[in-house]
Amino acid sequence: MHFIGKVDKIRANTASAPHPCVVDRQCASGLSTFQLVTTGDIRRLILRTPCKYCDLDPAPTWLVKRAIDVLALVTAAVCNASLQSGYFPQSQKLARVTARLKKPSMDPDDLNSFRPISNLTFLSKIMERVVTKQFTSHAALNGLFPERQSAYRQFHSTESAVLALHNDIVSAIDQGEVTGLVLLNLSSAFDTVDHASLLSILESRFSVTGQSLAWFHSYLMDRAQMFTTKSSRAFPIPLTSGIPQGSGLGPTMFISYTTPIFHAHPPISSVG
Repeated sequence: MHFIGKVDKIRANTASAPHPCVVDRQCASGLSTFQLVTTGDIRRLILRTPCKYCDLDPAPTWLVKRAIDVLALVTAAVCNASLQSGYFPQSQKLARVTARLKKPSMDPDDLNSFRPISNLTFLSKIMERVVTKQFTSHAALNGLFPERQSAYRQFHSTESAVLALHNDIVSAIDQGEVTGLVLLNLSSAFDTVDHASLLSILESRFSVTGQSLAWFHSYLMDRAQMFTTKSSRAFPIPLTSGIPQGSGLGPTMFISYTTPIFHAHPPISSVG
């Protein structure tokens, strides 16, 4: 219950904060529906997926890959039914959560030294990858991610963030300006994401509407997590906030959620 209590405390302390100012962004093309996937698309996704196993899966990943000729067709049908209906299956919303030490140098006797990682079903991760690809393509086509957003984006990294920040500081010093650097560390960042705010940002900032928005709503709502150790497991706990840390879609949803930071005053130079 340590991690649940930590998240509840953070959300209680920030409950009185004003809602973020979400700047609407007009797109040449919105994302109201998802494109259907082919059996070939799913086949390639499955074959590229690491052979990790979740206790919630009815079969190990290596066996799914071995039966790819049969299961790719079935998986594609399930994915397309989800995309068309705007509904994420309730059976795929349970996460098996384990705690991992953030750094080897941290104290393993201190619970704050651990990060909860969600282990999700194989099918849910496939559906997430399908949606992530289409959402990021939509965002890239319309230039919706901030130029300086470096985390969780292709061809971006901590290196690109540091280079941009270093250039800004050196340029400011060369011009005789007084320069200050403020570094922030977000506590339980993924776990405290507010669902209503995220959906509002997806609609206003990213022009996600219709069945696509309904899918994201279904994906976020009514989720549960079950904390486990080597010797025991707890009962499932309903989630009222957050996005799964360890999911394929989670990082993309998080950087979408943080886009209003770039409209703060004074403006944020770089986010990693």
